[in-house]
Amino acid sequence: MSQENIEVIERAVAALNERDVDGYLACCTDDIQLRTPWAAVEGVYEGSQAIRRFFADLRDTALDFRLTIERADPIGANRVLVFLRATGSGRASGIPAGGMAGGVNDPSAATEVPTANIYDFVGGKIASIRIFVDRAEALEAVGLQEYAMSQENVEDIVRSIYSKWQRGNFADVRFFDPEVVFESVMPDSSERVVAHGPEGVEAFMREFLSQWRDYRVSGRDFRQVGTKTVLVEGHQAGTGRRSGVAVESPMFSVWTFRNGKVVRLIMEFDRSKALKAAGLRE
Repeated sequence: MSQENIEVIERAVAALNERDVDGYLACCTDDIQLRTPWAAVEGVYEGSQAIRRFFADLRDTALDFRLTIERADPIGANRVLVFLRATGSGRASGIPAGGMAGGVNDPSAATEVPTANIYDFVGGKIASIRIFVDRAEALEAVGLQEYAMSQENVEDIVRSIYSKWQRGNFADVRFFDPEVVFESVMPDSSERVVAHGPEGVEAFMREFLSQWRDYRVSGRDFRQVGTKTVLVEGHQAGTGRRSGVAVESPMFSVWTFRNGKVVRLIMEFDRSKALKAAGLRE
């Protein structure tokens, strides 16, 4: 049944991309359950009528949203883990598209985001779908956490972290090496801060975020340099909690990995400095 299940998933993804809700439901059981973390369509959709509502919500909030299958791995006879890439230019899709990706002045930009879905089958039809914006979490959910790092390249890891940052979630430091060095410029000054180790990064972020409302960092362009470095061009925005002053600016980051963990992270306002840190030239 493994190949047959994968073919059903391919038909369901094609139907989603074509907004063919009847074709999608033909691939699913009557009590299909869909769990999605994407902000505009977040929650659990259960049953055919709920799936129709999901399609309507998707149409209203995520223009041009599409999924592309990268790979599909059977997990036993009735479960399939699928790595996909999501693209879209929705106004509130919850993925780094439009204003979330390119800043508030770029509502039409579309960005590709790596995701993972777990499909469970009953009688040759999809009975449940769980969507993960973090592929490592999906691997853990199917008992493959020991392979999480080997299944992702470093760019995918950085993309998964940015997918959380752009929603205001800066708490996940599990990809940081115990000896990680974090260096950042402050958004409202030229002051530089250096933190050591995941605990140091967490302490800095708690103190930093306490001074801001709605602080977000989004990524627009992700460039892997060799096998160990990723350069990200993006945007930061937030409002000072005391001053009430809104701050927006470009933000560049340079990530260096060792054995699948971040050992150095540098945040820069200046593109030329970021390029130099990544070993590149203008």
